[in-house]
Amino acid sequence: MEAYMASETETGFLKSYNVRGNIVRVGDTVVMRGEDEDDTHVALVRFFQADPNEAVKVETRRYYRPEDTVAGRKPFHGSRELFLTDHYDNQKADTILEKCVVFTFTNYTMLKDVRPNYYFSRFEYQIETGWFSPDAVEVFCYIFIFFNIYRSMQFVNGLLLLYHPVCLNMTIDEAKQLADNYACDGCRSLDGKRPHDEGSASTDL
Repeated sequence: MEAYMASETETGFLKSYNVRGNIVRVGDTVVMRGEDEDDTHVALVRFFQADPNEAVKVETRRYYRPEDTVAGRKPFHGSRELFLTDHYDNQKADTILEKCVVFTFTNYTMLKDVRPNYYFSRFEYQIETGWFSPDAVEVFCYIFIFFNIYRSMQFVNGLLLLYHPVCLNMTIDEAKQLADNYACDGCRSLDGKRPHDEGSASTDL
């Protein structure tokens, strides 16, 4: 692999690095190989640096998958969702496998073509504290489960609210059969009906 030495050569800092014909620059996001060859992760490139022997290292800021956090993966997490963390790595630049793109959640939902190396992020994660920021997002299921772009959503009848069928222990087929006729407990209360009316969906989660 060829390292591109710019005017920073004397200090050893590089602006870019050639990975199998693709130029990776500072600020790009990349897929990297871990100590285990089967273990990969996504990271943000902070800088490249070459030693006197021209061996190049890269410092990165890692993205975690939901299952990498103390909270674990939740139903509202998308299959391509990542969290930007305060975990910094310094490893050999030749462990970069390929470039990828991490979109904001809003921009990701607007994509017409989602490629294999596309991801999105809407939270940052602090490793030591286990805290996420922001602690809320704008769009969520009516029972306050964050929106999962990969899960079908249906309208609650009588309310301008959406719900994930899985959050109400319903299959997608059951939700489609109900169509716009699903009424939540709140709707039934407004209509003077009991929550245990026949045909109601369970909300005991």
